[in-house]
Amino acid sequence: MPPRLLTDPILTVAEQVVRQVYFRSAAIQRWRAARVSAPVRRELSLSAMKLAVEAHGVRRGDVLMVHSALSKITVIDDRERRAAARITCPPIGATLILDVLRGIIGDEGTLVLPTFPKYVNEAAYLSPENDGRERLRYDPEHTPSKSGLMTEMFRQATGSLRSRYPIQTVSANGPLASEIVGGDATTVAGLAHGPSSPYARLVARRAWVISLGIPLIDFCTVVHAAEDARYHEWPVKDFWRARYFDVIEGERTHPVTLLERRPIYSRGYAEELLRRDARTSGVLVERAVGNVQCHALRADDLFDLMMARNAGTTYPFLWPAISRL
Repeated sequence: MPPRLLTDPILTVAEQVVRQVYFRSAAIQRWRAARVSAPVRRELSLSAMKLAVEAHGVRRGDVLMVHSALSKITVIDDRERRAAARITCPPIGATLILDVLRGIIGDEGTLVLPTFPKYVNEAAYLSPENDGRERLRYDPEHTPSKSGLMTEMFRQATGSLRSRYPIQTVSANGPLASEIVGGDATTVAGLAHGPSSPYARLVARRAWVISLGIPLIDFCTVVHAAEDARYHEWPVKDFWRARYFDVIEGERTHPVTLLERRPIYSRGYAEELLRRDARTSGVLVERAVGNVQCHALRADDLFDLMMARNAGTTYPFLWPAISRL
């Protein structure tokens, strides 16, 4: 095999070329969004999933955040000695998966899922041309989650609490739920992943972060906690932009301003380099349950890795100059 000193630069350049072409071409993005492909059905055994999650190191009492994509997964309920049941109904499958995850961490554990808000004008909100001045209304109790059926079910479950951060929102259920999601809208600080955000609390609580059916590094939003932690010394001066929201709490509406990474910097993000570094250092472990991905890392381990690599004014997982070309 070629040495990593040769392959890493080649793979990184290849990744950057692909990202530049994709993020600069509205036509390619529209084609990808509209492309209809035959679903590839995958099967997820509940007993094997339990064993895989526990093999990663998740135990009773832990804080566990889960990223998932279950729309094309058939759940196999093989927990009993009787014949395994094939569950193709998504709500039932999602309920069973949540039950198994809760069983792993127990009543003393806290489960966290992403429940990113689905805004009515989502396309305009996410457009790179959007200058950020548009004000959006976010109601933690009623704004639906766009992160999948399981997250919407979890958001509405008895005991679940949802954060007041209207960017990359999370919901939590368990003894530490109120601590993870924070207080009311008046306590929401400017950085969506900053020191007072749910993501910083996941790091502080040494939370496990796992993925089911998707590559974790592509969806691991806790990665941004290491960026926001260095806000005052970040070498890219225009990295963040302000976004404006009205957060609704009962009969009251609170104006909230958050800082988010400018969409342009998605072009120069070295996602595969981060993945390789995390895997090589043992922070990221990628397993599979049959043909379903089941990856895991600890939030604090990823944070420490990135802070160590971000020493001084370097940031090896972003090429801002390439993004701005």
